[in-house]
Amino acid sequence: MQAVTLSIFLAILLVTTQAFYQPEDPRLKAIRVNYVLSTTEPLQYDCRIDITSTDFVSIDKVEVSTDALSNGDNVFDVLASVRAGELALDNYLEEEIIVEGTINEESSGTKTHIELAWKTLTGGNCLTYKCAVTGVKMDGTKETLEKEIKVRTADESPCSIKVSNTKIIRGLVPKVEECCSLASAVEQYLLDLDTVEALTDVDTSDLSAKAQTNSDQATQLLVTSESQTQNMAVAQAHSTAINELRLRTASLLLDANLFLQTRNEMLQALEDKLCNLTRRLAVAQKIALIPERFVVSEPREGKVYTLTSNVATFDIDAAKNDCEQQGGFLAEIETEDEMEFVDSFVKSNNVTDAYIGATDRVSEGFFTWVTSLVAVPTTLWHTGEPNNGADNTGSEDCVQLNVKLSDVVCNGQGKFICEIPLPVPPC
Repeated sequence: MQAVTLSIFLAILLVTTQAFYQPEDPRLKAIRVNYVLSTTEPLQYDCRIDITSTDFVSIDKVEVSTDALSNGDNVFDVLASVRAGELALDNYLEEEIIVEGTINEESSGTKTHIELAWKTLTGGNCLTYKCAVTGVKMDGTKETLEKEIKVRTADESPCSIKVSNTKIIRGLVPKVEECCSLASAVEQYLLDLDTVEALTDVDTSDLSAKAQTNSDQATQLLVTSESQTQNMAVAQAHSTAINELRLRTASLLLDANLFLQTRNEMLQALEDKLCNLTRRLAVAQKIALIPERFVVSEPREGKVYTLTSNVATFDIDAAKNDCEQQGGFLAEIETEDEMEFVDSFVKSNNVTDAYIGATDRVSEGFFTWVTSLVAVPTTLWHTGEPNNGADNTGSEDCVQLNVKLSDVVCNGQGKFICEIPLPVPPC
């Protein structure tokens, strides 16, 4: 009976173990994350990728993100990323982090990597960092591998959060879907402001009064020493006392100036914090107003791009109106860099091509943007485009993006792209 019971127990244990144990993806060994931190040097974080240990034929992007408040909510904010020939760093961290990285072919002898170096001793300490590597497989599909590491303190003391003001602000600002619950951020700002205002209640006139009293005492001693004593020893003692009082006076005045300087720096830091909160709130509110039937890109140079979720018969006038309802316009591509970014965004949503805001309806063969009326740059077209169709019937009056631009019929089935400028409220 005991043998049967033991067999049943072992069987249950085996099934349970198989259900809950998930072996680590062996490809994660290709990602090596490391950091260096001491009591005298700021944090340095490094992520390196060995593509030969994966099933990728190429690497598209490496991205480093962090749990903004290190509170275990598993919500990560992107710090920096690297693509082929392009580094990107969060705008709010430019004064705090130096970022370096590149994507290389293995034949170059240099592995793909990204490095972050904080400029202050406390910057970035006690956070969980995640390195995400997006690669392209043989069949053309993309996949992302991720590896995390927790940064400890240099002296192994308890890991209290020592995050810069900028990082705290980023953590307080919610994701788009939480755009309307900024009460906690504003409340924290008000608490910080109360703290500084409490400091400003310190009466600095006390310091000045003490300094003046010391100066008066020194003057009185000098008069006494000159008029009431001829004894050199007594005069020397008086002179020493005068010098000590003058030093104390200078020290008090220095303390007063230092206090005022510190108070002003704290007030400026709070003003900067409120400015960042205001700007990020404006951006979050702008994005939150975009209809759910659109997919939103990452911000780029003060704007985002939106892509319709459903395929439909294209109507350039209706699409133009739809984009304007979002506070933007049908996408206008100005440079090859912008074209590459937008095309990558489109393809990341499993879309091959999409309509943008150009047409030659006004003058056949001369394509302009429907909003700005500026001519479409000739360098953005595919070779042989625009060609007005294989039969040159004059029916291809609209434009689609697929790596580069091609003229197409205006009533085809497809998706379209809007370009939405983001607000930058003055501080």
